[in-house]
Amino acid sequence: MHYLLERRDGRAECRLEGLALLEGWERILPQIGQATADAGDSTLIIVIEGLVGFLGTPERQKVGELAAQHLKHLRKVALLVPPQKVTGVTQRAARERGLDLRVFDDAAQALDWLAA
Repeated sequence: MHYLLERRDGRAECRLEGLALLEGWERILPQIGQATADAGDSTLIIVIEGLVGFLGTPERQKVGELAAQHLKHLRKVALLVPPQKVTGVTQRAARERGLDLRVFDDAAQALDWLAA
């Protein structure tokens, strides 16, 4: 799993590619967190359309926990996923730990929410 982090229109945008594995999330979320903190970003969209495979419920829960741990400096985080991957598990885990993270399957809705 690897990522490309860019800045567009006042927000950070991260595109993920590769095999969807919990170990990949455990490796890259601290890196993304450090990079966005260093840059002073306040909003982030993570696009996972380039990931192959599915995580189970426990792994999705852990991704939400990791996001809350490493991205807590951000005001909002949007996770853009294919419709078939929307479950609410990651969003619920992150929000329960204080991170304003929402999962979207529509890019326009995600970007509108980040800009609000």
